[in-house]
Amino acid sequence: MKKLPANCVALVALPALNAREAEALIDLLGQLQGALWDTYGDAIAHQADDGQQPAPVAPSPTADDNDDSSAF
Repeated sequence: MKKLPANCVALVALPALNAREAEALIDLLGQLQGALWDTYGDAIAHQADDGQQPAPVAPSPTADDNDDSSAF
């Protein structure tokens, strides 16, 4: 099993969007970020103050490092 680095990036495949749809998605993500920070921000800050490490993120069972089917 390959060991993951402490910080990993999740890849999300998005369909082709027009400018209006992209702006709506950006707005939605901003609202989601704000709601998550309002809900969990104090716990996150407290966890960082205590020097605790965040819980490890499990790799996606469908992730394949050799998959070249991405359009990017």
